[in-house]
Amino acid sequence: MLFACHRLALCVATVVLGGLLSQVSSAETLGDTQNSVGLPDMRDANLKSYARTANGARAAESIQSISVLLDSDPIYGPPGHGFPVNGGQYNVFSNMIIALSPSAADVGVAIESLAAGSNANLSSATLAASSSVINSMRMAMQPIDGDSGLPVGLDSSQTPFLADSGVPSALRNLNNPGAQGRVWLLGTGNYGRLDGEHGTDSLEQRTVGSVLGVDWSLSSLWRIGVLGGYSKSNLDSHNLDGQLRSWHVGAYAMREDGPFVLRLGAAYSSHDGDNRRTVEFTGFSERPKGRYDADSQQAFAEAGYRLGSGRWSVEPFASLGYQRYHRDQFTEKGGMSALAVDAQTQDNLSSTFGVRLAQRHQLPNGISLKPRTSLGWRHTYGDVDSQTRQAFVLGGNAFKVEGTPLDRDSLAVEAGLDVGLSARHTLSVGYSADLSSNSRNHALIGQWQVSF
Repeated sequence: MLFACHRLALCVATVVLGGLLSQVSSAETLGDTQNSVGLPDMRDANLKSYARTANGARAAESIQSISVLLDSDPIYGPPGHGFPVNGGQYNVFSNMIIALSPSAADVGVAIESLAAGSNANLSSATLAASSSVINSMRMAMQPIDGDSGLPVGLDSSQTPFLADSGVPSALRNLNNPGAQGRVWLLGTGNYGRLDGEHGTDSLEQRTVGSVLGVDWSLSSLWRIGVLGGYSKSNLDSHNLDGQLRSWHVGAYAMREDGPFVLRLGAAYSSHDGDNRRTVEFTGFSERPKGRYDADSQQAFAEAGYRLGSGRWSVEPFASLGYQRYHRDQFTEKGGMSALAVDAQTQDNLSSTFGVRLAQRHQLPNGISLKPRTSLGWRHTYGDVDSQTRQAFVLGGNAFKVEGTPLDRDSLAVEAGLDVGLSARHTLSVGYSADLSSNSRNHALIGQWQVSF
């Protein structure tokens, strides 16, 4: 190990030498010119003083703890000649940053680039990308909760009107009394943006995915279902880009007892991610990459009470939710700036209070329409900070980086349209958004369902 560090020190010293010589117009030796041209003295450099953020300050302390032994070498001469060596300990990384940075501002840029605070935001981006699974459960339980179990709440008293109008029975959009099950397929496209904090850049995620579900009636009160799905997300930030592949499974249940409605759901997601960072400052450029495994769990319980009459439906509701994220540790590859990143776990409870509105319409051709919307206030409990610990693969002390925290309060908005095409087929389209001060997430959803 000592031999490897020794050779690494020599390699990095060569880089530093090239950076310094580029700033010296003419000189016979570096030792003769360093002070005369006003180059920074690399000995005992206090990198922390150049840091712009707390993340950078902690990274700077870690960088300065990377000290490798540089013995006498015939190429560079004994300690004290050529490159300054303090007590036999040569902090290659620290001195390289200062040697290659022409100003204090550039040193600060280098430190923040090396700190890699974006690693702390992987949890928030992953949870936002996986939110469509829970949304698909809620959407699946909306079209089937109309009066008398009709797909979009079509009143059975309209049957004579449909018959008199000449609409075939298959197109009258009345629920098949013999149909106990239902299959649905949902496609979603999601865009989210997480603002930067603690020196991190804003992070965008774009997700596309599909979910297949099936549910069936256990009795006149209960209905249960299961689902499975896959999604793919692209992550993009100023100094980071990556992909996230996710597999989802879940189960849900609904109880309808008069105007009272109870909805339950839980989902598990397995994530396979890879990212590539850009570490770039004057005279230095690397693209370390890492691959990691993660998983997340989400669950909710929601109670609603239906009000309204005729074609209008109003449902105040209250919901309690739980989400958990865990990422395994991983090690980047790709140069001296590569990091060994510790595991990260984050879990939170949340509550949502809101109201749903819907209105039923019947077209002369038998197709029924149900526009709907909902508005809710979500509050998150527990520790909302996003942080992780990491260390340079070269060595040194581990340091903590903080990302953008989860918002305590957010606004949940949904709007959609259910189209009853026939007694068995229903098509739904919808939009959902989760809006808060630090993040915005938008999703477009399309769902097709068939009863059997």
